[in-house]
Amino acid sequence: MIGRRQGSTRAPATSRPASGTTPLGELLVSRGAVSPQTRNQALKRQRNDTRRLGELLLEMGLAENELVAALAAQLGRAAVDLDATTIDEDAVLLLDSEFARTHHVMPLGFDEIGRLCVATPTPQDAELNVAISELTGRPVILELAAPTAVQRALDRHYSILTKVDAAVLRAVRDTRGRGTTAEVAPQRADAPVVQIVNLLLTQGLRDRASDIHFEPQSDRLRVRFRIDGALRDVQELPRDLAAPISSRLKILARMDIVDHHRAQDGQIALELDERAIDIRVATMETVWGEKVVLRLLDRSRSLVPLGELGLQEDEHAAVRRLISSPYGLVVVSGPTGAGKTTTLYAALNELDRTTRNITTIE
Repeated sequence: MIGRRQGSTRAPATSRPASGTTPLGELLVSRGAVSPQTRNQALKRQRNDTRRLGELLLEMGLAENELVAALAAQLGRAAVDLDATTIDEDAVLLLDSEFARTHHVMPLGFDEIGRLCVATPTPQDAELNVAISELTGRPVILELAAPTAVQRALDRHYSILTKVDAAVLRAVRDTRGRGTTAEVAPQRADAPVVQIVNLLLTQGLRDRASDIHFEPQSDRLRVRFRIDGALRDVQELPRDLAAPISSRLKILARMDIVDHHRAQDGQIALELDERAIDIRVATMETVWGEKVVLRLLDRSRSLVPLGELGLQEDEHAAVRRLISSPYGLVVVSGPTGAGKTTTLYAALNELDRTTRNITTIE
């Protein structure tokens, strides 16, 4: 097996260059992507750091597209644009989600002689090539792709919702075996209800959902994600699981799990897919049981610098002038998913918090 961190995004880099191949660091310097000083600092860090040079340089401010372009020049091949590539679903089925995410690879399709084409940030990794070939029973060609592009493709083509079905069967057996609707959700990490909640939260995060709705119906528990402002049905769960799932979410949000008639609000802070997530929780009574609505706030996506919000130069200057004013009121409005929270976070990050007392209220 290849030694990779689960769910990690590996930066493309080179192993020892072949004879006559320009080292990656030198190539980046010659292209003006990094300074000689930055390269030398990264090489010095590499003495005590197991990560590859490319990953260290990315952490030090190197643009990903510059790194991918340099590696493509070094390897003598073009990088695959995954956002513009049509992916063969038959190829996707050859690799399971866990393997693809662990090793950060995305199956693309087959060439004219039946070889499996796979996109990865590390196409020079011979061990990875062998591992995929042994797993699929096919010869493999590794293609170069940017790490973030591979991650986006994985999130588009590999859903973890299929794992929910197995957890649902176990949860229903547990619930009916007790002869009760299991008002209090178990808190063990391996409990089926806990797994169902974790899987739905993770998939919502990967789908870039802003909200998750758990809506009890007469015959089912309806689960919907709000993506790009529109609610979409993603899962139907047995009616018996409405109360346990509601209780599990209320436990996480430190809400009163006994009171089902009063509307409540709470908050959850957790880590999913190695990302820090804040979740606002709201419950309300309906004719079929408690409805639970979650608002997902990805801190890594929210903390965007003001200069990267897409504002025109004069607009950017006007906003900076407003937020630096010693008094006044700024109103940020718009529909769900328009970027209100992201804009407010960006504005707050422009202020000097060491010399000012800043308090936020939600």
